[in-house]
Amino acid sequence: MKVSYMLLNRSELGNGVPLGMAWQWIHCIEDEKQLIPILKKVQKVIKENWLTFANFTVDKNHEIERFVGVANDIIRNQIYYDDKINPERIFYINEDLKSEDEAF
Repeated sequence: MKVSYMLLNRSELGNGVPLGMAWQWIHCIEDEKQLIPILKKVQKVIKENWLTFANFTVDKNHEIERFVGVANDIIRNQIYYDDKINPERIFYINEDLKSEDEAF
């Protein structure tokens, strides 16, 4: 399944994502267990770079509540939703391939 989110820079304090821009990440994962380490890393990036976690989505609507619950538990702030945000960059990451590559 695909899980996506954006990191939005709405402040002048952070680095990483340029001011006023949003970057999107799309992860191909099997279950919420793979989502936990991803979101823990994102939480650190958000805190260090003063970013906003935005437009969190899951491609399977029947599982959205469970995944949003996991995201809220880890990110610990409100997920910002705005249909008008257009990402400047999109990163596609297949967690299954990533795990296989790291094993070698």
